[in-house]
Amino acid sequence: MTQPRQELAYWLTLAFRLEREPRRSINGLVLTADRRAELRLLDLVRMEPHERPAVLGKYVATLDRLLDAEGKVSAQAFVVERLLSMGAVVVPITDRAYPPHLVQRLQPDRAPTVLTAAGSLDLWAEPGVAISGSRKAGASGLAFAREAGRAVARAGEVVVCGLAPGIDREALEGALEAGGRVIGISPEGLLHSRWVQRPEIREGRLVIVSEFAPDDRWSVGRAMGRNRTIAGFSHALVIADCVGSGGTTDQLEVHRAAGLPVYVRRGPGQGALVDELCARPGVTPWDWREGMVRWPPVSTSIEAADAKPPIASCEVLLTDDRVSIRVDAPQQIDIDELLGSVRNALQRALQARSTVYSIPDQSMGISVAMERATSYGESAADPIFDAVVAGGDEGLTVLELVETTGWTKGRIQKRLRELKDANRVIRGRRRHAYVERRADALAAAESSVDSRELVAQTSLFRSR
Repeated sequence: MTQPRQELAYWLTLAFRLEREPRRSINGLVLTADRRAELRLLDLVRMEPHERPAVLGKYVATLDRLLDAEGKVSAQAFVVERLLSMGAVVVPITDRAYPPHLVQRLQPDRAPTVLTAAGSLDLWAEPGVAISGSRKAGASGLAFAREAGRAVARAGEVVVCGLAPGIDREALEGALEAGGRVIGISPEGLLHSRWVQRPEIREGRLVIVSEFAPDDRWSVGRAMGRNRTIAGFSHALVIADCVGSGGTTDQLEVHRAAGLPVYVRRGPGQGALVDELCARPGVTPWDWREGMVRWPPVSTSIEAADAKPPIASCEVLLTDDRVSIRVDAPQQIDIDELLGSVRNALQRALQARSTVYSIPDQSMGISVAMERATSYGESAADPIFDAVVAGGDEGLTVLELVETTGWTKGRIQKRLRELKDANRVIRGRRRHAYVERRADALAAAESSVDSRELVAQTSLFRSR
């Protein structure tokens, strides 16, 4: 429904200018008034104290704070004019155009009190498919993100993204190139978003949405906070690449907590954290090398439907000190294809033991180098895991990790939960200390070889 401009100024003041007023109280006031008393915000503002319905009793203090902020309301009236002049709209939580799935997903007391949007609100009629990933993703991750955006568009669904450089941008461009539709969730106020100038907004194929004050600038906190709103606008999440802990891992956890399906692209050129994410409960790995992506997925692979089946079948058996490989392949198989099949089978087996193997190609054999995995490689640092490793068998407590890394206690506990989910750390000898979980083979070999490397030699014989 159309809101009077004066009322919109009150909405912006209530949502963004009552410092330290809990969102629970703000949403409680307006939703109770709307649903139980059929009163709009302007009705509440104009109402005499003795006329207030009894059902608003617990929210009277919030209403009084709004009435005391008349000067802020006048300032917000100018903000409303700027928004309307650029073709944007202000959508309060009580407006019938407000997306119901956002309220249901985030709960009424936590959903954004006000959304500002530039573009057609029809795009958010149904939840879409969120595509996310690291800003510094590699070429394969970026290529997959663009193809995934095209695939979602071809399937007639809406792409939801956070408008960040890298994966988000590629997914957006891919969807628009395919004639699709996109919901962009802004990490800043709409008045500072350069995306509102895109021609696809006028075409009705792109809507830019912000849950922040229109004049708020980008910040890390807002970028992380909008992850919940991305989940609220979507019914599934696709992660194209992940090179380190941060916004992408937080987005995954938000979707998992909401009970939504999560898919993580796995394949050549993947980011350093991909294997760890794939090991978390509720995550489905998607194997992809190149070519067209299909949505929705029909299996854990999103390679082209006409991809050739594996030529060789391999079985890998790992014991404390041995690696046994059984291969069934035709005589005419190419050695590179054979070694590739063996490599893939071995890596799958090792993932279950939290160990990473690299297998150099050799014409007469395979040298298997087993290393402790940091899952971050050279592209990113993980100070929490590195500190735990340095702590040895005695481990480090959360408080000791605070002193060692300088991270906050909450941030450390969050990272430790992620590492526990990935089966990379466990509780050590000291009750509250964490140590690295290592494969049995590594633990047994520590006394005789360097703890970071165990080399096992096996021979590969071609079947006759």
